Amino acid sequence: MYINALKTHLGVVNTKLRSARGRPAAPVHCDLGCGCQESLGHILQVCPKLAPERTRRHDRVLDLLQHQLSHKNWQVVREPNIRTQAGVRVPDNAAGDFLSRAHDLKRSYYDVGDIKAWVREKTGHPPVFTTPTINWRGTMATPSYMALKSMRLSKAELCLLVVRAMERSIVALWSHRDMRCYG
Repeated sequence: MYINALKTHLGVVNTKLRSARGRPAAPVHCDLGCGCQESLGHILQVCPKLAPERTRRHDRVLDLLQHQLSHKNWQVVREPNIRTQAGVRVPDNAAGDFLSRAHDLKRSYYDVGDIKAWVREKTGHPPVFTTPTINWRGTMATPSYMALKSMRLSKAELCLLVVRAMERSIVALWSHRDMRCYG
């Protein structure tokens, strides 16, 4: 798994698009029938056939973060449905590509009066709005890193979040390979 994580981080996993370099006639479309070019980014972030794997990756990172914050005496409410003037919002984790922008967009989406009031009512404390934004290559957004550090998570705990995301990315790559070969 370690070697595959390194390959993923470096972007050197063999995909059809990568294999077709210098061979214009080589097929580059995803074998799972979605019609897109098969790149590493496509497999890990876009391919509709792998949506369940992306959800599991999200959930495993969220499980670990909830565990870490609970051990630091933070009161954590798991993916609540919060009614706001703009409709129901369900705060969760984000994984994106333009890291700081993705972090800021997700954070600002939930940093609104109705949600602040809901959190204060449920916990008795002012809310902290942040996201553990990690891209598919295993890089955490600097604002995410700084915010989670301010919540007393250690560097090792933050690295473990990235490792968990990378592990699940590798599982998604294996699932893609297995679906392509057998399905």
